[in-house]
Amino acid sequence: TDRFGNRKTLYARTLKEIKEKFTDADYENRKCMNSVNDNTTLDEWYQKWMRVYKIPNIRQNTKRHYTSVYTKHISPTLGKIRLNKITKLQIQSLINDLHDKGLQWETQNKVRMLLTDMFNYAIGDQFVIRNPCKGVKCRDKKPTKKARYLTEDEQALFFECCAGRWYDNLFNVAINTGLRPGELAALTWDDIDLKNMVINVEHTLVYQKFDGDDKKTYHLEGTKTDGSVRTVPIN
Repeated sequence: TDRFGNRKTLYARTLKEIKEKFTDADYENRKCMNSVNDNTTLDEWYQKWMRVYKIPNIRQNTKRHYTSVYTKHISPTLGKIRLNKITKLQIQSLINDLHDKGLQWETQNKVRMLLTDMFNYAIGDQFVIRNPCKGVKCRDKKPTKKARYLTEDEQALFFECCAGRWYDNLFNVAINTGLRPGELAALTWDDIDLKNMVINVEHTLVYQKFDGDDKKTYHLEGTKTDGSVRTVPIN
């Protein structure tokens, strides 16, 4: 069984000859233990990974996010290194450097998760045998803050203050439906079914610079996940 888990068969006329063939094959397998293509750099693999596996299946906003994380935090340090030469030590050092620069746990984790996914696909394509991100730790995770809801008196005061203002409608719909901010901003009259007293949630509004844009602008997209397409009753 080779480094990719594939069964290989060797043939010979004598036990001595088959042992020699096995020793040679085992040596070649171990010599190339962590690679198939010695010349592929991380930058090159990122482009292939995005083009083949990600862009056909992700939204423009997600593509922009991946590109931002990779170009800002990963490529300057690891981009020119050959894929099969990147080690856990190098990735952990990258995470440590991000921490030392003052970048928070969330950013460190985005870097780790992006690299983890890239190497998982590289394993599937037999470019590497193991994922060097395994065991890499992010630094100083923020303690989870306990959420505090508004008391009844605070709620009454809040709506008393916003009564009569344009945002009163927005806040009332938000409180009574639980829609995300982007879903709220994307609502049109076509989404409101007053006969059945429901809101059909099918879109979200994002403010980003996508491919072909000169600057940031508003884009109407599908919901965050397929499960987010839903019908919400109007109370």
